[in-house]
Amino acid sequence: MSFSTRWRLSIWNIFKAFIQIGFSLSFTMPNSKIIFVYNADSGILNATKDFFHRLISPDTYQCNLCAVTYNNTGMISEWKSFLDSLDISVEILHKDEFNNRHNFDNPSFPSAFLLKNGKLSYFISAEKMNSVSSVDELIDMVRAKMQEESETS
Repeated sequence: MSFSTRWRLSIWNIFKAFIQIGFSLSFTMPNSKIIFVYNADSGILNATKDFFHRLISPDTYQCNLCAVTYNNTGMISEWKSFLDSLDISVEILHKDEFNNRHNFDNPSFPSAFLLKNGKLSYFISAEKMNSVSSVDELIDMVRAKMQEESETS
């Protein structure tokens, strides 16, 4: 194989690699963020009330995102590690914090939103968030939604 042919093949392989990287990172745009929102208000009084509610009567607790991602000692380490591993910015808010920061018409909680290019949309609806029964199931759902989003971007 001549030098010229090898050079063209090398350039082609580099080009293909850049295209593949571009497609695989298409969802990791710096102006995108996933916002997880608890169906709970912020503040120490609310946190204390929610803690005891989850402890005493977990079946009637209104925030499935909290129930799935937290135990009595704090955030579940598997969830924290997963969030830290994502190639997209993540923000976790209480519903009062979300409502104070974002203008979203009639939001339902708990849910996750995608803020992309300044536009806010549902990433995981409250209905779907409430159907999750484990942190593993939630992680799988987030991964699937990220894959779906990267294919449409």
